[in-house]
Amino acid sequence: MTKLIGKGPSQVPTNSDLGTMAYVDHLGIGDIRVRSLNYEPSDANRFSYSQADTAVINIKSHDNTRAGGIYLERYNERKGYSIYMTSGGLGGNDTLNFDRNNNGTKSTTMALDREGDAHFGNDVTAAGTFVSTDEATATFSITDTFTATANSVTKFAIDLTSRLGLSTGGTVNYIVSIGGYASAGANSVTAAYKVAGYAGHSWANTFSGNGYNNFGAGVIDNGYNTSGSTIHTGRGHNYHPAVNLGAYIFNGQVYAFSPNPQQFGFAVSNASATYGMGCIITITGTYS
Repeated sequence: MTKLIGKGPSQVPTNSDLGTMAYVDHLGIGDIRVRSLNYEPSDANRFSYSQADTAVINIKSHDNTRAGGIYLERYNERKGYSIYMTSGGLGGNDTLNFDRNNNGTKSTTMALDREGDAHFGNDVTAAGTFVSTDEATATFSITDTFTATANSVTKFAIDLTSRLGLSTGGTVNYIVSIGGYASAGANSVTAAYKVAGYAGHSWANTFSGNGYNNFGAGVIDNGYNTSGSTIHTGRGHNYHPAVNLGAYIFNGQVYAFSPNPQQFGFAVSNASATYGMGCIITITGTYS
C-alpha cells in the first residue's frame, strides 16, 4: 500500500486504496519509532513549544480534563487509569493527575504539582522504610524483628547508617521501642527509651557504672529486671543521654543496647527455659 499524501488534519487522501485499514477494530503494533506525536488544534497558535522541552513522544492535550489525556484500561473491563494535565483539583493548579475508573466511578487518586509535591486521595502503603528528607534533616520510622532465644541473652540493634544512610556526624533525636511475645504465654516484653545528642557516639565504651556489665559492651543500665521488679534509669553519656520511657518483662531482663554509632536496639535476657520470644523493634525520630 502506498502512503497517504498530505499532513493537515483536514486532508483528503489522494490514495483511494485504503484496503482493509478502514475496517480494523484491533491493531497489533510491533516495534515502533516515533519522533513526535502532536495534537494540533485548529488554532495553530495554541500549539507552541521550545525544542528543549520535547521528547521522543510529545502529546499536547486539547483541554485540561481526562478527555485530553491518556487512558489505559484492563481488557474487556471498565477498570483503568487516566493520566492528564489539569488546571485544578487534588494538587491545586497546574498538576499532573492520575484518575481511576472503577466500573464508571472516577476519582483522582494522585496528583503531582508543579513544585514536585505529591498529593494522594487515598491511603498510602509503603513496602519499604518511610524516610522524609529536606536540606537539613531526615525524619523516619523504621522497624525490624528478631527472636530472643530461650534461656539466654540476645542483643539486636538496627543499623541506621547501613539501612538509611545516616551519618555519624550530626545530632539524633530518637525513640527506640520493643514489643515481644513468647509462645504459650511463657514470656512477654515491652520497653522504650528516648536517646538524643551526638550521632557519633555509642555506649560500647561507657563511663564507669553506666554499662550493664552482665550483658557486655554496648548495653546501658537503662531497662528492667524482673528480679525485684526493678526499673533502671542509667542515662549514659552526658552528650548522648538515654531516658527510660518505661519498661517491663515478665520473666528476665531488658536493657537499651547501642554497640556502635547510629545503632540502637535492646539486649533481652529471656528467662523462659523453653520458648523463644518474637520481638519487634521500632525507631522513630529525626537526624540532622
